Amino acid sequence: MTNYELLLMDWIRQHLQSEFVQTVLVFFTRIGDFGIVWIALTVLLILFQRTRRLGVTLCITLALMLIINNGLLKNMIERARPCQIQEQVKLLIECPKSFSFPSGHASSSFAVFGVFLFTPNIKSYWKWVVFILASVIAFSRIYLFVHFPSDILVGSIVGMLLAWITIHWIMPKVKV
Repeated sequence: MTNYELLLMDWIRQHLQSEFVQTVLVFFTRIGDFGIVWIALTVLLILFQRTRRLGVTLCITLALMLIINNGLLKNMIERARPCQIQEQVKLLIECPKSFSFPSGHASSSFAVFGVFLFTPNIKSYWKWVVFILASVIAFSRIYLFVHFPSDILVGSIVGMLLAWITIHWIMPKVKV
């Protein structure tokens, strides 16, 4: 599958080649680095009583994601990144040293989207905003040649699954 993914990634880079696209996608990948945008959102939500439960839900979901996705899965599977396999590709960002599968950017982004999606009483507007942000962050990783599409797909599924588990199994037992 890796060869097909590399062909798709080459096609994407060739057909979406512009300085504007590069600048935008580097920006979005940067705000996804270390979950910065999601941690900031979590802290902001925890600060206000009205949104505190949502913030705590995000905090628990992101902590689970960090342990399961980045701590366990990446180190068990040990998949090399595309930028480590095809070193001749000119990168716009530094090639990360960690393993590729599954994507931490996609997992954290879609964990947050999953929390918004599965939580009742959140306006659909906010669900769409988080979905678009998560999707752009995830896509940026493919475009920037640091993740395979399957890394993104599985990372997204892991994030959504962890959000569902947090909301349905953990949060009913948590008092906020």
